[in-house]
Amino acid sequence: MDLENSGKKISYISRIVFQIPTIALSSITMIAISRSIGPSGRGELTQFLLLAIITSSVLSTPIFLTIMNLKNAIEIKSYLFTSLHIFNRKNLAALIFINLTYYFLAKSNNPMSDLLNIILLDLLVIFYFVATQIRDFLLRFHKNEVYGFDFILQTLISLTILWLWLQQDLSAASVIQIFVFFYGLFAFTLIVFLRIKLQTFNFANFIFKSAPLPEQPKHREEKKSFSKLGILFHLSLSKDLLIGTVMLSSVNFGLMSALASFWVVVRFLRPSSVIQLKLSEDEPNAVTTTTKGILAFAARSKSAIHVQAIIIGVTGMLGYLLTPILMGRGFKPSIGMTISGIAAEILLMRCLYSLSTSPSRYRQNLFISLFLFQIIILGVLVFFGLNPSISIIWFSSCLIYTTYEIVNFARAKLEYE
Repeated sequence: MDLENSGKKISYISRIVFQIPTIALSSITMIAISRSIGPSGRGELTQFLLLAIITSSVLSTPIFLTIMNLKNAIEIKSYLFTSLHIFNRKNLAALIFINLTYYFLAKSNNPMSDLLNIILLDLLVIFYFVATQIRDFLLRFHKNEVYGFDFILQTLISLTILWLWLQQDLSAASVIQIFVFFYGLFAFTLIVFLRIKLQTFNFANFIFKSAPLPEQPKHREEKKSFSKLGILFHLSLSKDLLIGTVMLSSVNFGLMSALASFWVVVRFLRPSSVIQLKLSEDEPNAVTTTTKGILAFAARSKSAIHVQAIIIGVTGMLGYLLTPILMGRGFKPSIGMTISGIAAEILLMRCLYSLSTSPSRYRQNLFISLFLFQIIILGVLVFFGLNPSISIIWFSSCLIYTTYEIVNFARAKLEYE
């Protein structure tokens, strides 16, 4: 069976609706986990999952963007076979880096426990990496059964966690093992599904790199620049949590991640918009004017930023009120912490919109420079014994996002004059 021109095309609204049950179940599960293991355990778990997700995202984002922008089916398949190769130098370098990072962040006195966690971290990164690539590839060919696989995966994770919770044997370590096991099962299932749908796929593609199709250097350079912007987006979205995992205690980091989970859930709307737009571009006649309007609003319109800001504000204030009720008394954010977190998220969305509409090298370099400046300033505070709080981290992000917008506005005004 060939994937070309196969699969039922769905609307943007349907794509969102298909993902809501999985997101809702995942949110409920994380609330239950937090109630059971407390802020410290939540911090340990979030640190582990964050490092795995960031690593796999950095490796997978260029592949995702390329697959969504390629038009020719044969070229898309060839690119997948080339990119699915796990043991290349880039992937191995990323694993080594994340292993060293986790080792220095874990601060454990048990070397065997650290070694086991590093092995589990590597496995989860690989499972994420493989599953993400195959999942995006299948969606590119309208194989929307993937959303059903997502829900089944989350259901299995949730039921297993519920069983351990009833047995009073739930811990951060057991949750990590559950994630690794079921994401490994998920990756294997997607591999088998891909093999059924695409007879030209060979399991050796995981080990031996396939020869890519020749392409023009100009196109290669364009894709390289586009991929760098996608990686910058991913790192930006997780920057504050990454800073928190280095500079905060496990208790405070657990509180930070728990509160942030109330507004970051809306982020899934943007990649869904990108997928739908790219798939709609392939067959524009099949997409209605109404759908185009919704997609344009959701993915590109400046008005969507205002709507997103309202949603972030509402969910953030709900987080302030509901976090101690849903997750336990150990999770009690202050109003200042909540407002600074909401403001940082809204300003970040505004900056990313600015970057996406005008992705110049100058804007990217300015964004990165301000990030580095923020890290240096916070590092100086730590050096002098003034450990930053959650509010300080988010407030400093607000300052650099505002600076970014002011500098760009001033530059644009000077160029206009």
